[in-house]
Amino acid sequence: MTQKRCYAFISYSHKDIKIAKWLHKKLESYKLPSEIHNEFENSKYLRPIFRDQEDLSTGILSNELRKHLEQSKYLVIVCSPNSAKSNWVSDEVQAFIEWGRLEYIIPFIIDGTPNSGDNHECLPKSLLDYVKHHPDKELLGINIAETGREKAFVRVVSKMLDVSFDELWKRHKREKKRKILISSITVPFVVTLLYYLAVPVSLTIKIKDDNHLLPLPENAVLSVNNAEYTIDKLDTTLIINNLPGYYKNRKLRVRLSPKWYIPINEFVCMGWGTNTSLKKTLQRDNTFSTFSGKVIDENGNPIAKATLSIEDIQTQTNKQGKFSINFPIAKQSITKDVYISKDGYEFFCRKDECPDTCLIYILRKYQTKNL
Repeated sequence: MTQKRCYAFISYSHKDIKIAKWLHKKLESYKLPSEIHNEFENSKYLRPIFRDQEDLSTGILSNELRKHLEQSKYLVIVCSPNSAKSNWVSDEVQAFIEWGRLEYIIPFIIDGTPNSGDNHECLPKSLLDYVKHHPDKELLGINIAETGREKAFVRVVSKMLDVSFDELWKRHKREKKRKILISSITVPFVVTLLYYLAVPVSLTIKIKDDNHLLPLPENAVLSVNNAEYTIDKLDTTLIINNLPGYYKNRKLRVRLSPKWYIPINEFVCMGWGTNTSLKKTLQRDNTFSTFSGKVIDENGNPIAKATLSIEDIQTQTNKQGKFSINFPIAKQSITKDVYISKDGYEFFCRKDECPDTCLIYILRKYQTKNL
């Protein structure tokens, strides 16, 4: 067996990336009790923890990913209906089972119901199959809904360190009280210091989208002086508070490059006051503007002068059977109903995704019945 180099490998569906990131950060920032030695690196923290940060393509586990999996002592599964449907999560669990390391698998349940057998199932298929054939080997999951996030996290640590949960939880509460005490002493001092050094300023950015027919881009991130802010809707107001006072009368760079929109990349000049406002109306790019392709018969021959109707726009195919329709921004949408007619051919109707510049439609000739 390969030498272990990581405390754990976090297996998850990329639809649950937020909770996976949270768990990864919490684990790697967890300071070990003084009597416990880090067996993987010379530090007092629970690290390294491996979390794959790339979207995985279909196929078998890559050699690099399998190496990280094999070098990890524990496999923490972020369990949810999303991960239950993931072949990758199932394959990673299957690998741990085949290596005879079932007891080192930690199900961390964030949503769904274990062993429900329906759309609420949260355990990966390979684990369900194994337990089905080995009922005496069933793993007890750590459920956020039953204990809350903090307790569930400490239970994961308890399992990984093979330490009593009660002892770790008492230590966790003591650390929390200590941090609160330190904060209660230092925060007033820091606030007073900041008050005298500089009165903070804020930046209000209003973002508007004039066209809501197309889907919202995923992971839209607004960058202000290299600080990033997630935008979850495009008719929104983002207020960035507590910018340092020395930002007054300075230019801040504002960037936003959401998918399907013309990017924003400009400088906003902060005023001498405590608040500066910026209004931006996002404009769609031409991603969804062109709808074109070719109309052919059953033998692959182009059909000329076939009439295409899409919404209130009509066009005819040329001699090569080709057509092209451009939609203005206000009429762009992700799908369109396409109607095609031609004398001697059956009427054609289909819903297609837009944009596409290589659509092919086949018209079938009317069949003459012999009497």
